[in-house]
Amino acid sequence: MVNVHDTLSATPEILNGTIEVTKSVVDLGSKLDIAKGALQVVGNAADSITPFIPLIGLATTIINEVISIYQQAEYNKKIISALYDRTKLAEYAVDTLQRRKKFYESNFKRQDWYDAFNRFVDVLKDIRNFAKEISTIRGYQKYLKSYSIKDKFEELSVKYDTVMKDLNFTLAVSNEEQRRYDNECLMDDVAEMKEFLQNIDVERDQ
Repeated sequence: MVNVHDTLSATPEILNGTIEVTKSVVDLGSKLDIAKGALQVVGNAADSITPFIPLIGLATTIINEVISIYQQAEYNKKIISALYDRTKLAEYAVDTLQRRKKFYESNFKRQDWYDAFNRFVDVLKDIRNFAKEISTIRGYQKYLKSYSIKDKFEELSVKYDTVMKDLNFTLAVSNEEQRRYDNECLMDDVAEMKEFLQNIDVERDQ
């Protein structure tokens, strides 16, 4: 039979033991919470690319559209080729960015880098729109009336070069050889289109 007196005498010790166990559980829970917080911080660092994922997806889509425009272009193929070169470099930069997330981790946390990446996407959109327009007669004539083809091309080139530098992406088109190639493309296509449009006007007058 259990001795009631002994049980009552042991109660303070039992209570003390219970308190110690409870205290240990609480301490362990606190340590787990701290560890969870640290893991959350690490997780956030690893996922720092997350805000960029929609922009990367959009950039990839636009790049593919420019490539498609180049492949299907009937007019101004050389000018569009020069734009194509830039989008291929952009494609390489985006691919490298995704493969080397750890390397770019500190950049992913910078607001100015996020803003620059938004500008990067905007420049790609402008390149796509310009390439699409000059690949058709109607779009090309728009620039003849309101905007110099050469001026627009150079404006896009400057914007592209600037944002590539802002993002520290590989820049292989900002050199004398590329500028000569760009100029030849512009001169050849503009001369060819001018002759083509003049022939159309002559045929209409006959």
